[in-house]
Amino acid sequence: MTVQQLISRSLQRLGVLGASQTANAQQAQFALESLNNLIQGWSLDRLLTFTITRTTWTLVSGTASYTVGTGGTVNVQRPSTMNMQGCNVQFIDTSTNPNIELPLAMLTDDSYQWIPQKTYSATYPTSWYFNPTYTSSAAPYATLTFWPVPNVSYLTGVFYSPVAAAEVTLAQTLALPPGYQRFYETNLALDLADVFPVSDAVLARVTAKARESRADLEKVNTRLSDLNVDLGLVPERRHSNIYTGLC
Repeated sequence: MTVQQLISRSLQRLGVLGASQTANAQQAQFALESLNNLIQGWSLDRLLTFTITRTTWTLVSGTASYTVGTGGTVNVQRPSTMNMQGCNVQFIDTSTNPNIELPLAMLTDDSYQWIPQKTYSATYPTSWYFNPTYTSSAAPYATLTFWPVPNVSYLTGVFYSPVAAAEVTLAQTLALPPGYQRFYETNLALDLADVFPVSDAVLARVTAKARESRADLEKVNTRLSDLNVDLGLVPERRHSNIYTGLC
């Protein structure tokens, strides 16, 4: 199914078009812009993202920060955040045989700001900091910073991030996992209902189908993860001294 066909089917669900009609140029262009706006919003929801990519690049000795985004040093779709499940940054030591991929700790905004020597260098970094910068260029980039700054030339960075479906064009043929076509179609129809007049009955039916299709994807995209517990929530174990009465 092409995007043009999907748009027509969304408008048919609303009763704006008959079963055999197709969207005209004006309707199609407006709906396309609405669909791409929806896709941008869906990219912020981890439960609507169906895949995690592993991207590698060479760490340059003495270089702390790298651009993240399509065409950047870390050439991957720019994530708006790295606080979602599946997001991680590691590095590979290529001086060993076999190579070893080693974990790093994530720095929050506060913890990175508290580092007094941000240019401190060492053989291996111990942590990473992601700043979702957004440049005004055609290809906006986020910024990934390592600390300490690695001072060797045999390390490879590894970037794990969920990648959402990309924006589309009218003539494009959709290639999506099962369930996404119905999700696009019903949720686009629901979004277009703000513009095209529809009856309450039609709106209720489209709303129910849009919610159902979204729930189906969220169930499928829910991944198992390792349990993390804040140490502040772990009760401290104390032992009583029967001679002094002190803990």
